[in-house]
Amino acid sequence: FNRISTGSKEIIFVKGKAGVGKTTFVFELHRHVARRKGYLITGKYDQSQRYEPLSELSEVFRHFSI
Repeated sequence: FNRISTGSKEIIFVKGKAGVGKTTFVFELHRHVARRKGYLITGKYDQSQRYEPLSELSEVFRHFSI
């Protein structure tokens, strides 16, 4: 968070077993980014789309617009 606060751009992938708090972590990170007028683009992996190449990235950009 400190690196991106100074203008660096980063991609972070959050991975873990079900129920460990990944979504909560991302929502908490979003609060900090929003306070600093930043952008946080999120997407969620859908196992039913596992045979569609790059489905995770298309999910991310489907929800992002400026």
